Amino acid sequence: MRLRDSKRQVFAAYAMLSPALILFGVFIGLPMILAIVIAFKHIDLAAGISASPWVGLQNFRDLFDNVLLAERVVRAFKNTLLFTICFVPLNILASIVIATLIHAIKSRSKSFYRAAFYLPTVTSAIVFAMIWKWLYDANFGLLNYVLGEVGIAPINWTGDPQWAIWAVIIAALGAGPGGNILIYLAALGSVPEDLNEAARVDGANLLLRWWTVTVPALKPVTLYLIVLNTIGSFQVFELVFILTNGGPAGSSTVLVYEIYSLAFIQGRYGTAGALSLILLAIVTCFTMLQFFVFGRDTTRSGKPGPVDRMFISINDAIADLLNVIGNAPPRIMASFRTAARRALRRSGDGAVSTVPVPWHRRLLPPGSPLRSLPERLPSSFRPAAYRMLNGLRRFVRRAVLAPDSPTRVVLRELPVHVLLFPLALLFLFPMIWMFLSALTPRIYLQSSPPEVSLANLSFENYGHLARSAPDLWRWFWNSSYLSMLVMAVQVLLSCLTGYVFARLVFPGRRLIFSLFISSIILPGQALVIPLFIVISSGIRNVFGLDLLNTHWALILPPLCSPVGIFLMRQYIDGMPRELDEAARIDGCNEFATWWRVILPLCRPVIAAWGILTFTGIWKSFFWPFVVLGSEKLFTLEVGLQTLQQQNVADFGLIMAGATTSAIPMIVVFFIFQKQIVAGLTFGAVKG
Repeated sequence: MRLRDSKRQVFAAYAMLSPALILFGVFIGLPMILAIVIAFKHIDLAAGISASPWVGLQNFRDLFDNVLLAERVVRAFKNTLLFTICFVPLNILASIVIATLIHAIKSRSKSFYRAAFYLPTVTSAIVFAMIWKWLYDANFGLLNYVLGEVGIAPINWTGDPQWAIWAVIIAALGAGPGGNILIYLAALGSVPEDLNEAARVDGANLLLRWWTVTVPALKPVTLYLIVLNTIGSFQVFELVFILTNGGPAGSSTVLVYEIYSLAFIQGRYGTAGALSLILLAIVTCFTMLQFFVFGRDTTRSGKPGPVDRMFISINDAIADLLNVIGNAPPRIMASFRTAARRALRRSGDGAVSTVPVPWHRRLLPPGSPLRSLPERLPSSFRPAAYRMLNGLRRFVRRAVLAPDSPTRVVLRELPVHVLLFPLALLFLFPMIWMFLSALTPRIYLQSSPPEVSLANLSFENYGHLARSAPDLWRWFWNSSYLSMLVMAVQVLLSCLTGYVFARLVFPGRRLIFSLFISSIILPGQALVIPLFIVISSGIRNVFGLDLLNTHWALILPPLCSPVGIFLMRQYIDGMPRELDEAARIDGCNEFATWWRVILPLCRPVIAAWGILTFTGIWKSFFWPFVVLGSEKLFTLEVGLQTLQQQNVADFGLIMAGATTSAIPMIVVFFIFQKQIVAGLTFGAVKG
């Protein structure tokens, strides 16, 4: 009987796993293999990949034997490396500092700051690139006007070879570290307070406690974010494509842009495949290096090696510097508090009296007219004046100097607000500028500076948008239904597959799960060419289905999400197994157990991952841009990019189009803010 149940469970496991396995094999596993094959073949899409001849290392030689191509590839590698080196450390540092400051706030303003820093990341990279292209404009851009006001000559940000790549880096940093901040905020909530209290008792100041207690406690999350941000920085494409188009003269090109250019502009799929394989190797090496460097435990016993000694020396130097800096402000504030207490203590016990009690004179500087103000009043008004002064003294003592007073709490958080509020406005400014520009007629935007004001607001640009893009609402509908359809199917399939990995025992479970998880670290852009070949010729030759230039090319590949499967598996694994046993006693098979018991209990993680999937599909650009050719099939992001190319100088029209894409994402964020935060933080903190 037990053997029969075991066979039944194995059959049920593979039956429930088969949809995800098929999708994974066709759209992830097969492209992973083809990524290697393509690099060693001369690809002819008409003949098919199997009939394409093997050329050995010729594709790699073509990359470096051709002088012009080799120069562009080397420059692309240097620019990608420069982008990664500048973007990742600054983004991680800003994330952890801002998250620490927000975590220190106990008032309701914490929600405001969390939303303010995350909102820029809600918009797609295409929309954000359009905003920065408007800010960078050499003639009417706001950035050059601000530089001119401080005496700096205007800069041709996107047209000067020396500044083009820096324009891309600044725009990427301007998008804000919103997702990283939310993950750090969740991790900061799990840092034990007793560690901070012990460090405080030992005499460590605020900055030293942050460096020696908080930062080490966040090390696993930091490593996760460093790897995630590094993989993302090596795949930068949209900002380069919109801002500079790889120019001028290839000065801002990056590896992914060169892969796109070689494959889909020049038709050299084999050479592009070789470059994709190089990109895959580079990302893998960087990821392993980061695990080696940042995953080291410098506190372990034994003799430290050279790398450990270097990190220990750097850590000690930073700790000494923070100790010196952090001790200055508390001493200054302590002296002010001591002076205030002494002055109030010398003023009496606080009883209301008509006898002159000139304690206020000790609190005011010599020569101040307020010192002798009560004595100058008529004698009939002096008692009331002294009562007022004594009431003020009691208010200061109780409301300001008391440790738990609301006023003191506000004053304690005031330095944090002084730092955070300008930063929040700085990160929100591009979005604010987008909405103001969209509501300003074109005639007011074609001046330096643009005459953007509430008096000039109108909906003229939206009328022009409707006339210039008659398919706008079709694009909007395409993005909407594709995002909802992929979200629904992907979430259900991820939950079903996660249940199989978490609950059922069957041969090959660990191997299959390892294959799913290992695919997470692969850069998606490195698989675009083999996936395009699978869509354009592989499926057509095998099944007779032509998916190219159809929405099926956008629906099928993302249905199997290894990240979603991992999150669902982690969530379901934490549920009591007694639920499964009770369902089986009631006569439920494996599928019925998942459908009736597990699926309803997964609503929190389903909601979180579903919203993230919806926003991810809505914001996607590179893959729809590659596989769609008909304007009626365009998603909103692809359509806006086409509109931007056709109306390069009409920034009011472009910003109006950008708002049509940004507003739905902003509404989704405010409605489902808790689910988005839960989805971003679950995998990083728990997983």
